[in-house]
Amino acid sequence: MPQTVESILYNRQHGFRKGLGCETQLCATYHDLARSIEQGSTVHGVILDFLKAFGKAPHNLLMQKIWRIDNINLNIVNRIQSFLAQRSQRVAVRGTLSSGVPQGSVLGPTLILIYINDFPKVVTRGVSLYADDTLLYSELNNDGDRLRFQASINALHK
Repeated sequence: MPQTVESILYNRQHGFRKGLGCETQLCATYHDLARSIEQGSTVHGVILDFLKAFGKAPHNLLMQKIWRIDNINLNIVNRIQSFLAQRSQRVAVRGTLSSGVPQGSVLGPTLILIYINDFPKVVTRGVSLYADDTLLYSELNNDGDRLRFQASINALHK
């Protein structure tokens, strides 16, 4: 049975989803942080904003992620591929052509959610997503915690 996009998205992704928004992200994150502070832990966080994510998501990587979706309908994959490939307008900045997900499209936000959906799989600390904005946070009580948090940041960068 084919999956819906909603069923494959990370449960802490709050952007572009019905019933989830900045308020739900704020409440969930506040809960996590307050619990850690009440326990006497120190919490560090990193906020990431992928500037112009819609225009910079490489199509080949996006399509690889789409192909990994279990039981995805091949007609849908072909339509997405066509949607991404048949751009008649491009922008060049310092000799580099735009190649990302078309901004302003109805499909664009869903494609961005699919593109960043695997972020939580590569980090070992807390992660909260709102569209293409990412918050990584972790209790850091010793050098081992600090090294693991930095490793999560490095993994996400890679």
